[in-house]
Amino acid sequence: MISIKPYQIEFQKEWDDFIQNHSRNGTIFQEQKFLSYHEKGKFNDSSLMMYWDNSLMGVLPGAIVDRKFISHPGSSAGGIVFRNKVGLREVIFMIDACLLYLQNKNIESVEFKLSESIFSWPTQDELSYALWHRGFTLLNREISSCIPLDDTFDWLQWGRKKNIFDIRKAEKDGFTVVNSKNISEAWHLINNNLDHRYQKRPTHTLQEITMLSELYPERIDAWICYSPEGIAIATVVCFIANNNAVHDFYIAQNYEKVKVNLMPYVFHQILMHYKNLGLKWFNFGISSRGNWIKWGILEFKERIGGRGINRDSWIFQNLESYHKYLEE
Repeated sequence: MISIKPYQIEFQKEWDDFIQNHSRNGTIFQEQKFLSYHEKGKFNDSSLMMYWDNSLMGVLPGAIVDRKFISHPGSSAGGIVFRNKVGLREVIFMIDACLLYLQNKNIESVEFKLSESIFSWPTQDELSYALWHRGFTLLNREISSCIPLDDTFDWLQWGRKKNIFDIRKAEKDGFTVVNSKNISEAWHLINNNLDHRYQKRPTHTLQEITMLSELYPERIDAWICYSPEGIAIATVVCFIANNNAVHDFYIAQNYEKVKVNLMPYVFHQILMHYKNLGLKWFNFGISSRGNWIKWGILEFKERIGGRGINRDSWIFQNLESYHKYLEE
């Protein structure tokens, strides 16, 4: 039988070791070290740990909002993270245990936002099937974009034909791309770009992104493209999610200083780097909000070579009725 333990700060080392070394579908975004950068008390953290005979089988980062349990708001996606060798039966047992536990806490509904399948190796589709099997319904589907990094996929052939010309021109003109780790320099490019083009602010403050880069110096990369004069022109900030995939979080270019599109050149350097590290996928993230497709952003990713993958959210509306699934 599965037993449930509410997460407490003293379990952080056990939780993060499980995510990093023993889970099939865990990423940096579900680690407690990552989630802890948020201001204390910002969320009603109600994360759960699942054990089978004193062995940690899975974790569920989450929070409670108005009697609804949701995937942790401090992460873009989550759901149950489970041990690498478990099968469908164990996944169903974990769902049952979590929902009965939450039912006893007078929770009315449960919502899981799952990560894209590329963050799991092997696949994590037992989880999607198990949620459907236990009465969850699809709440939302977002379109994300990714690029495989193995030798069978040539992103230059799948992207816009002009990319090869742009890459060669940038090289000839003397632009360089450096993994500088200078998160402050990257953030200022991002902030200025968002403010000028969209009148928006970055998701993270400079203090927050600096804190994260200090927590994960080997897993957060600030790629910066410099002009021949040494001026920072463009940047891409990437998070190495796990051994399978890397996820970009920010993309920016100062088009006032350089009109030419440098992004094919920047991404070509980045993709080759992560391919050589042995990572399997590069993820651009979502380009939609429900039925609203951000066509400009999506088509930019497609021009680089990205292709679609789903990020799904599932919901169980009336938790009081969950007992009927246990009788099947």
